Amino acid sequence: MQLIKTLPDSPEIDDIAKVPGELFPDNIPLQMESQYVNRLHLLHGYLLRDGGQVLGGIALYDNPGHFLHGERACCAGYFHCVNDVAAASQLIEAVKKDVAALGIKHLIGPMNGTTWENYRFRTSDGPPAFFLESPHPVYYNDLFMACGFQPIKTYYSFLVKPLRPMDERALKRERELLQKGIAIRHINPENYADDMRKIYDLCLISFKDNFLYTPYPWEAYIAKYRLLEGLNDPRMTVIAEHEGQVVGFVFMINDYLCEDEKRVVFKTYAVHPAAKYAGLGAVISQRLTQDLLDEGYASAIHAYVIEGSTSLNSSSKDSEVYRTYKLYALNVNHGA
Repeated sequence: MQLIKTLPDSPEIDDIAKVPGELFPDNIPLQMESQYVNRLHLLHGYLLRDGGQVLGGIALYDNPGHFLHGERACCAGYFHCVNDVAAASQLIEAVKKDVAALGIKHLIGPMNGTTWENYRFRTSDGPPAFFLESPHPVYYNDLFMACGFQPIKTYYSFLVKPLRPMDERALKRERELLQKGIAIRHINPENYADDMRKIYDLCLISFKDNFLYTPYPWEAYIAKYRLLEGLNDPRMTVIAEHEGQVVGFVFMINDYLCEDEKRVVFKTYAVHPAAKYAGLGAVISQRLTQDLLDEGYASAIHAYVIEGSTSLNSSSKDSEVYRTYKLYALNVNHGA
């Protein structure tokens, strides 16, 4: 087996994005997910070959905002590999060596450099994947743990069925917020970039205390959402504005993979932390859910809710766990 190490400005770094296509030619969603390699904080890419055959790939990131147990951490992303511990070990040992050389103890994965990109491994194949859910092989969890990783966080996606109409408490709070001058509307497709910029600014405030959160450039943010612009019905993004500022939003998208019924994926929401906006998240979420009910939607997926969060309590109410996901870490000095 031959291990090839590449730099961020090397043309070969793009070969990392091609690994899923070579390993899993029939897994089109996985290939679509890996169309590019995030270069923000990227240190190295690694490819493992056996003759002309690709066995796997991984990328190492040194994001200065990542800490674990109060100590600096690197992260490993774009991990794709054949189901072979020896092959996975070659990739991960190469990453560990470079992390140790930086004087950093912890390695987190899978994470493509930042929580704004893809991260976490799903832990089961069934039930069927929903739209925008990472479709990587489940055995990646086993390879990570065989190479010394241990779970550090669990995430959940919930199936909410049936959808429920807006309750009286939310209706009352909506009236109160409207009386205070808060406007609730859908995203404007004619002014998409400007609306997305306001949403982005809110995310920087609302997400700053999230686990492993780090800032993300506006240019990269809008590029990601431009990819979804043509797929997303603008009626599925609800914005709350106050005095020209977005103070809350909910982003949902149709589950194009669900063939049994009309289902929506509840992807992201944020509310400004100021006390005067308390209850706004429930209002805009239920308002959009009410609209979807009127359009014949039967269920929703609340995606990627982290354990221990306030969102976990609200998402798990009147719902069932659809799938769990794991995020891992290891001490690169363990056993050294």
